[in-house]
Amino acid sequence: MQEHERRVFAPDGKIVCPNGAEISGPADIADSHAHSFARFEASQHLLTGHDVELDGAPAEVRANLVAIHLGKDRPVTVRMEDRASPADLSQTGHGWRITEVRPRILWRSGYFGELAQTR
Repeated sequence: MQEHERRVFAPDGKIVCPNGAEISGPADIADSHAHSFARFEASQHLLTGHDVELDGAPAEVRANLVAIHLGKDRPVTVRMEDRASPADLSQTGHGWRITEVRPRILWRSGYFGELAQTR
């Protein structure tokens, strides 16, 4: 079992797939993801528009998911350390604030490897 799933999911946590199939428990979720994502060279998942409802138990969150998956026929040559857009932060009297952002274009026209070819 991957440590990541154990930190994210409750012991009885589950995923209900769009087709209604259920995957229960961190170990089975990790196995399912390992099997499912083996067919992809790279993927990126973005969650936006979080709406959290804390009244009652359990708490509920709604969010939009954008998932991009590239098949193995699209080789990825970007190093892991080049994948994120770095930013610097400084603590001010009003909390942490961004002092500099250095965007990196990685997902252009649906092709992750384009960055490596243009560097």
